Amino acid sequence: MKMTESSVVLDLSPAHQKYVKEELEQDFTDMMLRTLEVEITDELDFIDHDGTPIDSEIIEEGDRLRLDFDMADYDATESPVEMDFLIYDPKSDEEIIAEHSPSEEGYHLAIVYSDDDAMENVDEQEVEKLMQSDNLLQIYYLHTSEEKPATNFKDIFNLDTTPSFVILDSNGIVDTVESLEEVQNSINQ
Repeated sequence: MKMTESSVVLDLSPAHQKYVKEELEQDFTDMMLRTLEVEITDELDFIDHDGTPIDSEIIEEGDRLRLDFDMADYDATESPVEMDFLIYDPKSDEEIIAEHSPSEEGYHLAIVYSDDDAMENVDEQEVEKLMQSDNLLQIYYLHTSEEKPATNFKDIFNLDTTPSFVILDSNGIVDTVESLEEVQNSINQ
């Protein structure tokens, strides 16, 4: 989630949800944000998935880091913790697209924009109307940044311009359009 000179803050929410479902065999888990602060010490190594040391300067907000940690030992009040290593494992474009795709029947909409866009042209009332559609399950506003590969949604979704509207179903990208009217037509066919 963020990195300073003294620590790295990790989002453990997905790992916690998996732990509750698989290890504790509970059908329901809350959606609370669970974080772990890892102290940056001389003993902490940043490595890639092959075990090769990497420069921590390449790690950016939104990148995936893996660690060897037992969720049964998780205690949010005991932070920061010391670790021997963190594994840098950036997400592929396919994984990022899958994260924004629904797991059930219906659509998600990704509104991809940059700092240069006139987002005032995206009518919030029209977006609210879209949310009333039974077919549209979720809307994401995704800020694209060419400087940060993990958030370069323009490249990830193969877009020519921004703002763009990317319609996704459980198989990935269905359509890319340039207006909310086109989104409405596409999701209600």
